[in-house]
Amino acid sequence: MRPILSALLIASLHTSVHAADPDLTAMAGDYAARMTSSGIVITHDGETVSLGSYFSLWTPEYKSTNIGYGHVWGKCRPVLSGDGRTLTLEAKTPKGEARYSVTVSRDGVKTILKIKLEEDVVLGPSEYPVFMIPPEIVAGGTVEVANAAGITSGSKRVPEIPKRGGFLGHGDVLTFKTPTRKIVASTTSAAGFYPFDARVKQYRDRQGLWAFSSCSVTPGYESVFEAELKVLPPDPIREPGTVLVEPDTTVVAIATGPDPTAREKLAADELAAYLERISGKRLDRVELDRDAIPSGVVAVGRLARRVGIVTQEDLDEVRRDGYVVRVEQRRIGVCGWRDVGTVYGAYALLRHLGVKFYAPGCEVVPETQKLVIPECEGLSVLTAWA
Repeated sequence: MRPILSALLIASLHTSVHAADPDLTAMAGDYAARMTSSGIVITHDGETVSLGSYFSLWTPEYKSTNIGYGHVWGKCRPVLSGDGRTLTLEAKTPKGEARYSVTVSRDGVKTILKIKLEEDVVLGPSEYPVFMIPPEIVAGGTVEVANAAGITSGSKRVPEIPKRGGFLGHGDVLTFKTPTRKIVASTTSAAGFYPFDARVKQYRDRQGLWAFSSCSVTPGYESVFEAELKVLPPDPIREPGTVLVEPDTTVVAIATGPDPTAREKLAADELAAYLERISGKRLDRVELDRDAIPSGVVAVGRLARRVGIVTQEDLDEVRRDGYVVRVEQRRIGVCGWRDVGTVYGAYALLRHLGVKFYAPGCEVVPETQKLVIPECEGLSVLTAWA
């Protein structure tokens, strides 16, 4: 994937062709949208919520583009509908044709991209950043990925340090959450989209978090890609609850030993994320280099064995990808015979707390203000979970 190449191609070849007519702005309610050389710029209540967009269908090995936003923008001017709510940009090229439109309503902004390529076109990769969210309006927030049924498959805080690339899986709905608003991007395209971190200098005035997709096109046939962006009020502020180890010890941290493996980090991070979703309380992940830990600490991986919550004899009973989870004496230990088992053990503990994992992207997470983690006797409980 090379979004920077097509972005630079559009900027260098087509920015000077013609400037956007400021009068050609589709408006309704608090929303407005206009076509520019950077794609569709969307504002809500006067504030920019999408910096632009583009699409590029490449030839193999990114040697050139069969058709892209720059070709269409360079060939025609946007047309505003009579009601002032729809902007359309369309053109034909030797390789095919594209029609790009944006319709604004009081409920949001809908985009439709239609592409038809000639039958003899040889296709390579495709890129379609549908919306480009400015970094300053999502700083400190979270991004959630969900399917069309609204079931969340992934959630992550917006990284403090930008790092170019995708950082969550694909979905039909991306929700950018902050204390002041929710920006919801949804699509009916089979390809879905995923959050792409483009907060780096190479993207210049398009730096932000992108709702990134691809264009699945069959030469000789028209393909349609629909998406929508809306801005909603923020979720009600949830008061942080409590997480206790039975009967009444407060859970204070999730800990690994020093220099944890990537899988031990994953197990600890997943426990922290799901416990927060259940209770509203955020638990930090810490690294402890000691032979004993205080009450209320969840020991993950080799640390659980080191402090004696899980023994080597326990692990020898399960072997290979097996794991042991033990909750006793106000302490919690999760450890696998090897580190992949530690990840399995973390999910086993979450299932023990009521989280239901039906399939990838399909899960149910209970919510409670007071989560009590009951004692369990390691292997005897885990046999039922395996």
